[in-house]
Amino acid sequence: MVIVQGLLSIFERRQSRKTPRSDTGNFSKLGPWEELPNYLKTIPDSTELIFIDGPLYASNPLLRILKPTAKAHSFHKPRPSELRPWVKRRADSDGISIEAQAIDTLVTTVGSNLGLLVNELEKLSVYRAGEPIRHRDVQDLVAYTKEVYIFDAVDAIIAGKLDLALRLVHQLLWGGNSVQYIFAMLARQVRLLILL
Repeated sequence: MVIVQGLLSIFERRQSRKTPRSDTGNFSKLGPWEELPNYLKTIPDSTELIFIDGPLYASNPLLRILKPTAKAHSFHKPRPSELRPWVKRRADSDGISIEAQAIDTLVTTVGSNLGLLVNELEKLSVYRAGEPIRHRDVQDLVAYTKEVYIFDAVDAIIAGKLDLALRLVHQLLWGGNSVQYIFAMLARQVRLLILL
């Protein structure tokens, strides 16, 4: 298995709201990548080639020439409302018993990173050894609040999602982060956005 990350994003045209999208099919900017579909046909059956990218427009020239040769799948980041049912389904499928309040605490602490949610769920199930996972177990054993929430909080503030931002900032403060640290991280992210 060969995984290629971010290749298609290189050819993603930044779209302005004022400028209509162009679907002219002009692939001249692809250079040697224009031959990629022909190369893909020569890959042996024993090899899986996977391209992983962020959101792409349908007009992405590399994506458009790859579509006839490759299978494209889109996986959206789960919305907050989808996380609790997802954790419950995952726990049920793995034979893990977890209380509703523990699910809420786990989702609030870890966020939408499904890999981390699975890892933490497995860790908690081992800790509880067949007994239901409780709210207190998540509080005691899941330590991602500081690492995850600062970036989620900053993103929510910048996006103007005030309810979410306030909840996350309260979690940060409850987790022991200082007000100065939160302001410094917010200022840092704003500076980075301005430089882009």
